[in-house]
Formats: sequence, C-alpha cells, structure tokens
Amino acid sequence: MRGNEKTLHRRNSEIHNVKAGSIQYLTIPLGYFGGWMVDVICEPFMESISKESIPAIMFGTGKGSGAGMMIFILGLLGMTICLVFGRILKKYKYKDLV
Repeated sequence: MRGNEKTLHRRNSEIHNVKAGSIQYLTIPLGYFGGWMVDVICEPFMESISKESIPAIMFGTGKGSGAGMMIFILGLLGMTICLVFGRILKKYKYKDLV
C-alpha cells in the first residue's frame, strides 16, 4: 500500500472501531431487560406448565428452564432479523471504490 492508502485504511479502521464500541455500550441496558424477562415472565411460565408439555421437554422444569427458554427465543428473534434484513439488503449492490 502507498502512504495515502495506509492512512485511509487506518482511518477506516478507527471509525469502524468507534462504531462497534458505541453499539456494544448501547446494548448493555438490554441485559437488564433480559434478566427481568427471565425473572418475571419466563420462570413463572415454566413453573405453571405441565411437565409433559413441549416447552418442558425442550427446556426442563427446574431452575434455569426460563433462562433456557429466553435464550431460545432470542436465537429465533436473531435469526428472523437476519433473514428479514438479508432479503431487504439483497437488492443493493456493493462496489469497492478503490
């Protein structure tokens, strides 16, 4: 790489790191929501269902079964978001300007 290309590459890396760090710190409050969701919604739901039901078979019935259910729900949500945005972004073509 020539001098200008190195500077441009380094500058792009710095901008990317700032963006990634900002997103990481903005998602910290979501962790508090996840704990609340396990304690208030998922654990009581798992305690109230029959032991022969499909969620009980998948996640168990003891302590921690609500957390397992929440992680499963988050996985489905993440997959859905990726599929939806993948379809939306498929219509765009990306080209390198360099």
